[in-house]
Amino acid sequence: MSEFHFPVSQHSQRPIRILQISDPHLLQDKHGIFAGIQPFASLQAVLEHAQKEQLPFDCVLCTGDIAQEPTIQTYQHYLNAVQTLEIPHFWIRGNHDDNADFPEPSEDHQPKVIVVGQWRIIMLNSQKHGCIHGEISSEQLCFLRDYLQRYPDDFFIIALHHNTFPVGCAWLDPHRLQNADALLDCLYPHPQVKIVLSGHVHQVFEYQHTQIHFLSCPSTCVQFKPLQDQFRLDVLAPGYRILELHADGRHDTDIFRLAANLGEIDMQLSEY
Repeated sequence: MSEFHFPVSQHSQRPIRILQISDPHLLQDKHGIFAGIQPFASLQAVLEHAQKEQLPFDCVLCTGDIAQEPTIQTYQHYLNAVQTLEIPHFWIRGNHDDNADFPEPSEDHQPKVIVVGQWRIIMLNSQKHGCIHGEISSEQLCFLRDYLQRYPDDFFIIALHHNTFPVGCAWLDPHRLQNADALLDCLYPHPQVKIVLSGHVHQVFEYQHTQIHFLSCPSTCVQFKPLQDQFRLDVLAPGYRILELHADGRHDTDIFRLAANLGEIDMQLSEY
């Protein structure tokens, strides 16, 4: 297990701010076109928007599918983009990512933990090799149970790529987390778990179940149209989520989007 500690600014009483981005689907050619847009230019525009339009944030967390073409060069494009923020940045594998070229050693059963103030963010790997759907390994679930019991006075965010609950798209819902019940069984006994963050669904999804707020965010690339039986892209612009975490366990969150897509979405696309 890797644990990353970083201090909240000492000169401000503001909440901790987390920038969540997801599903960039970058190509090896950073000028390449995917579904009618340039994914790298779109990611850059999202990061620039977040920097200019929002108050300062403390770290950026990408919830997977960094790559559509998972090569060393693709991941280097991603690192070059996020390093311009000059703040801590973290990422999780998605089903499109490739462990062989992912920009860190493969530690499938070793969750990473971000510690900032009174909050701990546990990053789980829900990637199941060769599958679109996700699964949390038994080793990670054991770690999660033990770790939550160890810190009853801190507040927790669980971050993974795959969504825990269905979002209402008949074509997409079979590709969610397959052992969601096992994950929920780990979380429900611990009232200090406040948020579960995910990507994968390329749309905004918010669901409150028991004490936990389940949240997804837009893609920095293309969006899936909500509540569809068949695959369909949306014309909504790329975006991101900002979370504000308070010292007493409260949180605020909102979605922000670019003014428009950087290109014309290929609405005839039936899959990718």
